[in-house]
Amino acid sequence: MVELTSGSGVYLYPAQLTLASNSTKATQAVSYLLYSFHTKEELGNHNLRGTHGKRQLHPGILQSMEAYLGENYGIQPKVVRRTVVQKCQDALKGTREPAPRKRVLTPEFMEDSDSDADDS
Repeated sequence: MVELTSGSGVYLYPAQLTLASNSTKATQAVSYLLYSFHTKEELGNHNLRGTHGKRQLHPGILQSMEAYLGENYGIQPKVVRRTVVQKCQDALKGTREPAPRKRVLTPEFMEDSDSDADDS
């Protein structure tokens, strides 16, 4: 395993680091690193600050990601945080049950059902 940034105590496998470093987009690099440390379920139950009844993502990991991506690729910390927030929200969407679809009654539908009742 390799340390993400010197002295951070945050380690990952070299292959994971290679995926992130070969990314062509900043958000893709953040995503690779984020998923190296967290599952989708964990992301759905956490956020950056530990607010809204959720637990906080490990600040040391996030700081190390920001430092690594900033030093090596010039990615701003706000881009890292924005991407992490989006990934947490996206993960949450996958854990919710979809709302039932509402049937919209149109005038045409109502006319058809009235004429069916008259035919009986």
